[in-house]
Amino acid sequence: MTSEVGLDAPVSRNIKENGTMSTPTIGNTVRHLKEVGSTQDAARSWAAEGAAVGAVVVADSQTAGRGRHGRPWISPAGKGLYLSVVLGQDGAERGIQWSIAAAVAVSRALEGMTGLRAGIRWPNDVLVTGKKVCGILAETYSEGPLILGLGINLSGSGSDLDPQASTLAELRGSELEPEALLERLLEELGLCHTVLSEGRFEVLLMEARERSVLLGRQVRVQCSGREFTAQAVDLEANGALRVRTEDGKEESLTAAEVERLR
Repeated sequence: MTSEVGLDAPVSRNIKENGTMSTPTIGNTVRHLKEVGSTQDAARSWAAEGAAVGAVVVADSQTAGRGRHGRPWISPAGKGLYLSVVLGQDGAERGIQWSIAAAVAVSRALEGMTGLRAGIRWPNDVLVTGKKVCGILAETYSEGPLILGLGINLSGSGSDLDPQASTLAELRGSELEPEALLERLLEELGLCHTVLSEGRFEVLLMEARERSVLLGRQVRVQCSGREFTAQAVDLEANGALRVRTEDGKEESLTAAEVERLR
C-alpha cells in the first residue's frame, strides 16, 4: 500500500469563464502529494477507489519512483515534475500509442514554455538539444486502466540515471515554474486524449515522425534478449518502430531499448 504524505484535496484546473473545462478529461481532477512512494502506484490505488479517467496525481517528490523496466527514477523535491494519469480501460490496448501521444504533448508544452526545440526518442523519451529531459512510463495491469507516468527534469538529477540526461534549467539557463508547466502539459495531454478518442492517432504519429531523433539513423536495438544494429525506417500505424537490419530484413518493434548511433 502506497504511503502518502501531505495529501491535498482534489483541485480542478483549466476552468473557463463559463465553468466548463478547457481540457474536459485530462486534469479534470488533480491530487497533489507532498511525498509519495510512486505516483504510478498512487494513481493505480486511486483508480481502484473510483477515480475517473483523466485523474492526475502530482508529487513534489517520490521515494520509489521508477522508469521503464523497473529502473529507479530519482525524484528529489523541487527538482522535477512528477505525475501520473489514470486512463480508460481500453488504454491497456494502446499503451504504445499513449507513450507516443504523451511524448508529443510534452514536446509541445516544453517548446511553448522554453522556445527550445524538443525531439522524441521512440517510444518514451523527450530530448532537448540532444539531452533527455523527460521519461514516460505507460503501465498496464490485468485489471484496471492504463496508468501513464511522466517525469520531467526541471533543475535536478531526476532521471533514470541515463548518462545523456540533463535538466531544463541547465539547457535554457534559467528555471521553469512547475505550476505553469503542469498547466500547459495538462492542456496538451487533453488535446492528445481528444485526438486518440476520435480514432485519429495518425495525426499524432505524423508529428512524432517529424520530431523523431531516430528515423533515418543507425541505431542499436536491445529486444527480447537480442542486441543488434539497424536503421530506423519508420513509425507504423500502430506506433511500432520499423527497423531494417544489416542483412536487409525489416522488423517491427513494439517494445525495445533503442539507442541512436549516428
